[in-house]
Amino acid sequence: MNAFAISTKKKIILDFLLVPFALIFLISFAKIQIPLFFTPIPLTLQNSIAVFYGLYFKSKKASIILFLFLLLGAFNMPVFAYGNSGINYLCSISGGYLFGYLISAYLIGKFSELKIIKNHSLLMLLGHFIILFTGFLYFSTFVGLKKGFLLGFLPFIFGDIIKTIIISKIYKRLSSVFW
Repeated sequence: MNAFAISTKKKIILDFLLVPFALIFLISFAKIQIPLFFTPIPLTLQNSIAVFYGLYFKSKKASIILFLFLLLGAFNMPVFAYGNSGINYLCSISGGYLFGYLISAYLIGKFSELKIIKNHSLLMLLGHFIILFTGFLYFSTFVGLKKGFLLGFLPFIFGDIIKTIIISKIYKRLSSVFW
């Protein structure tokens, strides 16, 4: 057996183990949310984990993790903020943000793979913006564009910038250790 076959087998086993652990890690961040009194959308860390996964795991693996996350939620596993789940929740005012996780992880992973944007902090900020934008657009179908922007986009910008700075430092540290 050649070295390539062994390394391919190890990679398959590692991926088989890594995806469930990454999924559990993402789900665990549903328990950390900050309710904002002026908007029904909570402040969570799951969006930052989704963006991080796009950069760290790249487009394919990150998409698989985020798709499984949404699928578990659709099948009534309490993986979303406040322990919410189900198709109804995915179609609620928070649904756009949740689907934004998948879109963001895929796009950030793809941009990283293709080296379209080489600055990791900028990629992560873009990832947060993608989630905010998809969430805001869907949220606006319930409350209108102006109210959607004021309640579903604007309040989260500062927090996402702070989270981007922190996650960028973590990514830089991990990439220096593992690559």
